[in-house]
Amino acid sequence: MLQCSKLMSKIVISIYDCQEMGKVDFFYIAKGLKLKYVQILHNGLTYLIATRDLIARDKDCITIRNASVLHLKDTLDCQLLGCSTILGIKCYSIDGEYLGAIKDAYFDKLVLAKLVLTNGQEYTKKDVLQISQDLCIISAAGQSGRISSYRPKGVPRPKADYNNITVEISNPINAKSATNTLPQKIVCDIPTLLHRTTTKAILANNGEVIVRAFTKLTREHINKARMYGKLYELMKYSNADSCTQILTTSHISN
Repeated sequence: MLQCSKLMSKIVISIYDCQEMGKVDFFYIAKGLKLKYVQILHNGLTYLIATRDLIARDKDCITIRNASVLHLKDTLDCQLLGCSTILGIKCYSIDGEYLGAIKDAYFDKLVLAKLVLTNGQEYTKKDVLQISQDLCIISAAGQSGRISSYRPKGVPRPKADYNNITVEISNPINAKSATNTLPQKIVCDIPTLLHRTTTKAILANNGEVIVRAFTKLTREHINKARMYGKLYELMKYSNADSCTQILTTSHISN
């Protein structure tokens, strides 16, 4: 059984090159709670190794075939969109109670077998309802299934997903004269926005990719952009055939 805490900071050695390639730094899991990538650091660069390319695991070191199995993380960003980190993620019960952060994880044949939290509690794969990039939801005994949305206790409920969204921009623009400043708004029809294509990548403030360039927008992209406060950028940097800018004011003097 593979234990993440035992792999952290272990060196990675290429058998064919007879060379140290870096040290383990992070882990990524994919759908089905399967360990997919091991992240290593080498000479200031971040690389990913698919778990299928690991020869020896959970030993004194990790061995790989050669340097060809190393991939720069930046080149695999699109593949990481469906993956989640594992260590350090906050865990909540289905009732919204904070249980602790993930301290360690065990994998059996690369599939999650057990989680250990910072408070010492242990949970098996059957207890895990969902894991995302932000948190893990743990079910109570006997509960199972998948959930589409979740809000921990103390977190404000998001606004309903209406078909029409109005985004206010903090910087007003001038109209007619310098004394007549009008708040700028963008009114966007979501069903039409779903068919638009981005002209550049939209990133969150923490660097996370919300949507890549030249991507047809989905409802997931729109909701994610709204969550990170990047809905304006999403509309601005996509084909604007059906998005109308409307200037509004309470009173305009003639």
